[in-house]
Amino acid sequence: MTTLKITDIRIEDRHRTDLGDINALADSIKIVGLLHPPVVNAGFRLIAGERRLAAVRSLGWAEVPVTVVDLSTAGEVLRGEADENTCRKAFTPSEAETIASAIEAALKPAAKERQSPGRPAKNGGNLPPLKQPKTRDVAAMGTGFSEKTIRSVREIKAKASDPSTPAPVRKQAEAALAEMDRTGNVNGPHKEFKRAETEAERVIAAVAEFPELQYYVGDGRIKDLLRLATSLRTFQEPELSMRRENLRKTIAAEQRKAYEPEPDTGPDYFKLADAIFQAANTAARLIGKSGGPTTISEAIPITDALLVEQWREQFERLASQSQALADTCKANKLRIVR
Repeated sequence: MTTLKITDIRIEDRHRTDLGDINALADSIKIVGLLHPPVVNAGFRLIAGERRLAAVRSLGWAEVPVTVVDLSTAGEVLRGEADENTCRKAFTPSEAETIASAIEAALKPAAKERQSPGRPAKNGGNLPPLKQPKTRDVAAMGTGFSEKTIRSVREIKAKASDPSTPAPVRKQAEAALAEMDRTGNVNGPHKEFKRAETEAERVIAAVAEFPELQYYVGDGRIKDLLRLATSLRTFQEPELSMRRENLRKTIAAEQRKAYEPEPDTGPDYFKLADAIFQAANTAARLIGKSGGPTTISEAIPITDALLVEQWREQFERLASQSQALADTCKANKLRIVR
């Protein structure tokens, strides 16, 4: 790295025509210094850093530190200019917030000194003092994100790292950070996090007021929980106690049902009929293609002997039950209504 007079740096055939907000960049350089010097070739032609050069010139600098690179041909010069503007990896939102926090912490002592009473104004006379950029704005500026965006990321990082944050909120915060870093988008995940945080706060308040609703948290039925809490709040005593007792009975019944084995209701005749229908069609296709068996009853065993045996057992059971029912009707002199 070397130092050159700004007037010695040649700016020729640059392709960037809009330099953007030079004043904001100048404010940043004035406070934190020139972190990345402009780049020139051996002939002092500017390769990269035209905005930085314009910013220090606006600050009244006569000389500027530069990095000299060996680019001799026009093609390499153009490639160097393009690479400086395109071949860079942007910070993830999490990285940007960490960097902004470090810069802000480093700038705070200087900011407090500027704000101390009795410090003479730099502009002199009776003119109003120059407006200084806020420390948090300057800190965010170097990351490529706005101060508002950095603040959103910082809020979610704090929730994710705080052990006192409720588990559902902390989990949502971690998911939001991962999505921000994956996509580079902060606004969408931040909105989703705030929605989930508000819902979690409502759930916590509802369970604190009506502990029996905790059952719906474990079951993942958050909408049912919030609906029931809203409904219960509309009642006064003694009806409120009655409603809560009925709710507890309903929950107990659901819990018993969840642990009780399903009763044996016998074969599913709809599924059985469907299986027979499919087997018959399969048999018909076999008959048509092979020309072997001449009847469906001859063709069915070809498809699946095990299924045939199961069907036979089920139909024998059905026939036995039907016969028993018919005998009962006769013994009691009942007639079948058709």
